[in-house]
Amino acid sequence: MAEKKHKGLKIAAIVITVIAVLAIIGAFLPDEEEEPVAQEPVAVETTPVEPEPVEPEPVEQEPALTDAEQAYAEEVGEDAQWAGEAIETVGRDVQNWPFSEDEVIAIATNMAVVQTTHNKYKDMDPPSKRFAPVHRKWQQSLAAYAKAMRRLAYGIDNLDAGAIEEASELMTDGTRLVTRAGVMMDELLVEIGL
Repeated sequence: MAEKKHKGLKIAAIVITVIAVLAIIGAFLPDEEEEPVAQEPVAVETTPVEPEPVEPEPVEQEPALTDAEQAYAEEVGEDAQWAGEAIETVGRDVQNWPFSEDEVIAIATNMAVVQTTHNKYKDMDPPSKRFAPVHRKWQQSLAAYAKAMRRLAYGIDNLDAGAIEEASELMTDGTRLVTRAGVMMDELLVEIGL
């Protein structure tokens, strides 16, 4: 805005200068009734004036991310942190078997956080076509984590070592998938120019 104002003032100054120069020249021109007086040519030194470079008007560019993409990226970031903390807490707390009532409630609550996060994204569409691969990878990671939570709960409730081992493998898959989704998101943001 200040640049446009500065440019406008510059143009106004040039116009005023041109008008003043024309008025001065007009004062020295003979009236129509007067006979022009012959004058000796006078050598005048002139310094060439280079025109000032004209800067092109700035072109407004579209934002690198649309509003929907920005909102999605922020939401996924928050939900990933929330779910990640829940998964980490479950992993830590299940090592304290046998569990107290408070530990059972804490573990179940954190398992529910993971399931709720999965449910939120499982049928959600990506905000744009370019976010679709990252979104699918995020959905796959949440599906693996949610299934791991269900298998872990079953294994603990039924003292089933096979189900607990399956839950561990699903957690590893979920971690691999969410890591890949993070790399894909970073690559996308670099491609976009952020």
